[in-house]
Formats: sequence, C-alpha cells, structure tokens
Amino acid sequence: MQIPPGNTPHYCNACEKDVNGFVYHCKSCGFDLHPCCAKLPMVLNDGEMKLYLYRKVSSPL
Repeated sequence: MQIPPGNTPHYCNACEKDVNGFVYHCKSCGFDLHPCCAKLPMVLNDGEMKLYLYRKVSSPL
C-alpha cells in the first residue's frame, strides 16, 4: 500500500465513505482504506461469542 498521487477523491472500500486525509492505497488494484478500517480485527471474541469481519459483496440484480 502507498499514498496515492495527486488530489484525486478516494473512498474507503471497507466502509464505503469518503476519505479525507491519509489513505492506504493499492496501486495495482486501486483499493483504498482509511487507517482505522485497515486496523479492524478479523475476529471479535468476547469469550462467549465470536464475530467475524467479512467483505460485503453486492448481488447482481
């Protein structure tokens, strides 16, 4: 990941909100992430229940 060039508007591919300021950017695929979204754990475990983070995929209409 690297800082994208210029002042091109970006949105976070994780939360789908606009990114203002620093963004993690993949040059080869154009994937962008807020720093806070990039730090999300894949699993939340409170000892009784595990919650898993999955990528949201749209279904074709």
